[in-house]
Order: sequence, then C-alpha cells, then structure tokens
Amino acid sequence: MRVTDQLGRPAALGARLLVQDGPYLDSAFGEYDRLVIGAAENRAGTYSLVLTRPGYHNVGIPQVDVVGDACGAIRTVTLSTSLSLLPGAPAVRNVVVIPPRVGLGLAGLQTQYRGYVDAAPGVDTTVTWSISDTAVAQISASGLAVAKCRTRWGAATVVARSTADTTVRGIGYLAVYANSQTCP
Repeated sequence: MRVTDQLGRPAALGARLLVQDGPYLDSAFGEYDRLVIGAAENRAGTYSLVLTRPGYHNVGIPQVDVVGDACGAIRTVTLSTSLSLLPGAPAVRNVVVIPPRVGLGLAGLQTQYRGYVDAAPGVDTTVTWSISDTAVAQISASGLAVAKCRTRWGAATVVARSTADTTVRGIGYLAVYANSQTCP
C-alpha cells in the first residue's frame, strides 16, 4: 500500500497495516520505506485492511481481492491511501528508529541509526540517543552504535527520543554476538 499524508508526502514510516482474510491475520509495521507498506506476501485471498498511525485517522479498506492459484498470488495488488490528521493531534506524533534491528559480530563494528520524527511543520525533528546496555555497545549523540568486545551474545535496546517532546520515542534493537574468547 502506498501511504501519503494529506499534503502528498510519504507517510508509511510508523504506520501499521493489518490484513485479514477469514481466520488469516497478518500485520506489517512501516519501518524501512517512507512510502510503501505491505503484508500477506504472496497469499491469495479477499482481505479487509486497516491502516493505523499515531495521530491520524484509521483507514479501513474492505474486500481487497488478491487473485492466485495453488502456488500463491499471481500478481501484487497495489493500493494507495492518504492519511489525515486527527483533530488536536499532538505536534510530535511518532519516532521511528532506522534500522529497526541490527546484529553485529565483531568488536568495533558500527551501524548508523537514524531517527525519523513525524511532527508538525516547524517542529524540531532531532532526537537524542540512548542504549539500554553499554556493555553491548556504545551509541553516540549522532546515533552511531559501536559494538563492544563480547565473550557471550548480548542485546540492547536503542532509543531515539524526540527533542521537542521527550515523551515520544522510538525503539530499535541491537545484538552483538560473541566475538572473542577474552576481552580486555
């Protein structure tokens, strides 16, 4: 589904798409692509769709037919929708951490996180970064995470918090695999 806001800007990041065909239920979270979100890959059926995003009206689309055969869908069905803000929507609606999940295998390997902030025009869209376990990795003020030496697998939560509204945050996940028998 191609998702835009009322101004025509891409709006898939931070959206959730629920698709249902009888007892079959699938969902997807917009975490990589700013414009497109999809679910129920390669499965034929007649779906009801609901698209949600914090601060926006939900969009429901009933009876979406995906034609297929025993091997699955014959073709992808592409829909487009536009989200409209709820009355009184907050100035900062959502923060999405990109990439949402990362695994690093050696001490010193790095990944650059980005924080996408859905906010009203003119509102500061910067974020502050933190990590739940500094024994797994360090994260800089710019979102650069650097893996630590690990003798065992470790995981941490990476948090991007809106500077304009510190109650709004996005979460990513970082795993660092055992990369040494001994660490200094």
